[in-house]
Amino acid sequence: MSSIIKKVNFPKLESKIEMNNSKYNEKGTSSEILDVDTTNFNSSTHYFRQDDERWAKEKINMSDLSFEAAGCAITSMANLLVMSKVDENIDPLKLRDKLRDSLLENGGNLEWGKITEIYPNFVYEKELSNYNAHNSSLDYQKVKDLVNKGYMVEIQICDREKSGGLTHYVAACKVENNEIYVVDPATSEGPVPLSSVKWRDVDDLGIYAYQVYKVKK
Repeated sequence: MSSIIKKVNFPKLESKIEMNNSKYNEKGTSSEILDVDTTNFNSSTHYFRQDDERWAKEKINMSDLSFEAAGCAITSMANLLVMSKVDENIDPLKLRDKLRDSLLENGGNLEWGKITEIYPNFVYEKELSNYNAHNSSLDYQKVKDLVNKGYMVEIQICDREKSGGLTHYVAACKVENNEIYVVDPATSEGPVPLSSVKWRDVDDLGIYAYQVYKVKK
């Protein structure tokens, strides 16, 4: 069903904002975010969609939800693993099988830290969330800084309470022309500006939370 969705104008910032986590809810390890070598991204990668016919109707977990309906988180994670060259042979279906015991029964959500148990060089750093200022300039600048420093970032772009209990995740892949580019598993086959992402009939998209991973050499 098609619907008209309000375009969100994410800020484009020219000046650097200090990364201050004091007002954020953080989960994960306590390692310092600022001192990381830039990851060599796989620039020739192909990108996975959750509605790919190879797994669209496959169930994610015990909840009977399919990849097509609720597979954005695990599909975005597969995209991050390929982009970071941690596992260039992975796909969403293979990742589901690897994470079978770690997939939460409520929807298609992941236990974010479990991925490091399977890929020790793909280290879960923390979750950053700020639901009261989801599209603030600080959120946007923080994600830009992380991507520029080589972190792999999966972004939650809507709030469950405002989208009928569902949420949506995209994979950040680069910063270009001062804008974050992402791979949206629902609609795109390649990087698109975060400001252009549209999802269902939700008109309040923004950066609600993001999961941060460090790739160890």
